[in-house]
Amino acid sequence: MSKEFEELHRAADRLYETSSLEECYQATIDAAVNVLGLDWCSLVAPAADADLFEIKAISENGTAEVGDRPLALNEGVTGHVYQTRETMHLADVSESERAKPTDTAIRSALTVPVGDWGVFHAMSNQLDAFGEQDKKWTELLCLSLGTAIERKQREKQLEEKNERLEQFAGILSHDLRNPLNVAKLRLELAREVCETQHLDDIERALDRMERLTEDLLAIASEGSTSDKEPLSLSEFATICWQNVVTEDGQLRTKASTTVWANRGQLQQLLENLVHNAIEHGGQEVTIGELNDGFYLADDGPGIPAEKREDVFEMGYSDGPNGTGLGLAIVARIAEAHGWDARITESADGGARFEFRGVETGE
Repeated sequence: MSKEFEELHRAADRLYETSSLEECYQATIDAAVNVLGLDWCSLVAPAADADLFEIKAISENGTAEVGDRPLALNEGVTGHVYQTRETMHLADVSESERAKPTDTAIRSALTVPVGDWGVFHAMSNQLDAFGEQDKKWTELLCLSLGTAIERKQREKQLEEKNERLEQFAGILSHDLRNPLNVAKLRLELAREVCETQHLDDIERALDRMERLTEDLLAIASEGSTSDKEPLSLSEFATICWQNVVTEDGQLRTKASTTVWANRGQLQQLLENLVHNAIEHGGQEVTIGELNDGFYLADDGPGIPAEKREDVFEMGYSDGPNGTGLGLAIVARIAEAHGWDARITESADGGARFEFRGVETGE
């Protein structure tokens, strides 16, 4: 491995470590200057509010400024490279019909696409200043920059999504729960002064609203799976079983394995599955281990093969009391952990939920 490649690799790592897109742009220019020796270079991307390129970063030797908008998106070499995603090397800019240099001192140029984001320019006041090695190293740098930008954009989208979920969770926790609690209290007071079947109907409706609120809150508060910990599947399943009203149900554990999972999310997953089993007429629930995961099976009526994919969808319910969210939450938690979830038939003819790709061991 050459020294240049090692330095370029370290420069790429620094791109991923930057805390903002602006820092990422400047780190790319610094790498181009200090590692690749391209002392006159810039990064441009489409402006957010116009069909123009906007300079996002530029080296100290550049004659333009960050924020300048030199060209339309379909103009010049810049526009061509951005649209075709192909590098252009101009040994003599005066010989190119597309070239529209922003400085009369520019004699040669190397223009490289940065994915779907924008374009990198290297310029020189010398003819034919860039060789094949310059092209190769610059393309590698731009590839790293494109990956870093995509990662940071995903992180920003995730942060915005989490903020919205937190706001939603706040509404569920306070603005919806409070009037629901008031309504249930008023219902109890109403029972003291009158007897009517309508009150039972109201109670069932309020109970369903409460279950729906809890399910929605679980979705909004899933959180990160980065804080995983080793959990004894048998012991943890027993705790979850005790948290669910199971009447005459029975839990059988056939698992001695330890799984790595987010404690709160695994609890939500197991409790939802137990509740689903009991709600659909199951009396016995079994927790067992697989070579690469675990399963939960029941002795209820089972789930027809043609409906097994549907039950994981938001809003799907085959009963009047279901919210249509319980198993959807199970699927989301499994996906967040990187587990493969599927439904088969249990030995007793009921439903068997299998989770594979699970990290196990102490």
